[in-house]
Parts: sequence; structure tokens; C-alpha cells
Amino acid sequence: MQISRINLNSNKFPKLKIALLADIHDRPCRDVLAVLTYEKPDIITVAGDLTDKPLNPDSQALVVLRKCADIAPVFYSAGNHECMFGEKDRRLVSCAGGVLLNNEFRMCRGIYIGGLRTGFDGKSKHSSPPPETAWLADFEKLGGVKVLICHHPEYYEKYLRNRDIDLILSGHAHGGQMRFFGRGLFSPSQGFFPAYTKGSYDDRLVVSAGLANSTFIPRFNNPRDLVLIETGYTGDK
Repeated sequence: MQISRINLNSNKFPKLKIALLADIHDRPCRDVLAVLTYEKPDIITVAGDLTDKPLNPDSQALVVLRKCADIAPVFYSAGNHECMFGEKDRRLVSCAGGVLLNNEFRMCRGIYIGGLRTGFDGKSKHSSPPPETAWLADFEKLGGVKVLICHHPEYYEKYLRNRDIDLILSGHAHGGQMRFFGRGLFSPSQGFFPAYTKGSYDDRLVVSAGLANSTFIPRFNNPRDLVLIETGYTGDK
């Protein structure tokens, strides 16, 4: 596993360490939990695809959430693999100590954290109509730092680039599965040689390469990726 460290040198943000997890797909992630325990982030965010199936009290996904919640507040926005999620799943996430943000926001540690739910028709993880973005107008009006968890990085270009949102956290692309010369090969939503697969873009969009394999294309030159973002710094620490 790789730990990607990103510093956002901006006076606008308070001094925080934010962990970004994505695409866990029901894996136990013991190495991730060990790093989080050591690093002690102020906030843990989960950018979708925590699980591939409806939750039950013994789900591995909930075990991971419980252990994360012992470390820091956890905010989670669903991905395309959670197309089946309903109220029962939301309650189970809450009981595990996480906050599931479906087109809504909360305040934590002096910043606003929102979650843009993946557009879906409730039938298939592969069917993705446009997301519901009307609520973002109210999110933009908030007088403070705004962080949006959005599973799909390709939403950035069409729905988010021109909005007054300070930081967008994504996953989904799995780093492009195979990486050559710093570029990912394929993403199911962006096709071949996708634009947004891993790292920081425009100092606003941060994409995790994901923490599991769950596709017919194997990972190559593309380790699992835990992202740690430090904000509020104006120079070298």
C-alpha cells in the first residue's frame, strides 16, 4: 500500500489532517487502520464503494467503519456499488459511528463536509444517470470552508469545476488500474487514458487510487492508495 501525502498550502483552511479512503469493497484493510491509528487524522472521509452488497451488522465494511470511528469523525458518501442502499443501511452506518452524506452536509472541526451521492436508478451499479446537484447551491452559500466527498472524479469537469467548493475528494477510477508513465490506463466511467485517476488536480480535486481490486483489469504499477491531506499550512512544516 502507498501513502499519498498532499499539502494544501492555503490560509483559508484551518490546520487539519484529513484522511481519504475510497473503494474498499468490503476488504478488512488492517494495514490502512494501522496507519490511521498512527497518523491520528482529524477527519476520515470515505469516498464511496465501501461495500458491494447490502449491509448487515456483521459486514466487514461496518467493522472498518467502527475502527475508523474510534480514531476520528468519519464522513462517507456512497458510490455506484452502493446503488442498493436504503434507510436500513444508513442506520447501520450510523450505528457503526459513521455519517452517511446523501446530498447533504455537516460541520466538523470548523469546516463544512458535504456528500454528493452518485447518480443511480436503484437497479444496477453500472447505470448512472446524472447526480442530483440542486442542493449544492445551498452548500456553496455557506460562509466557511467547504469540502465535498464525491465518488466520481469525472463529475468535476461537468458539475463541480465552476462551483464555490474548496476541496473535492474522490475515488472510483482505481488509479486507472494499470499505470504507465504516471498515467492510468482505464476507468469505467472515463474510458481509456482517463483524465482523473490519482493525486491532486487544480489544488481542488484529490483522487484516491483506491484500496482494493474489484474489476477484470488487474492493478499494475498501481499500489493501493491511502491519501493523507494536510491543510492550513502556508509553507514547509
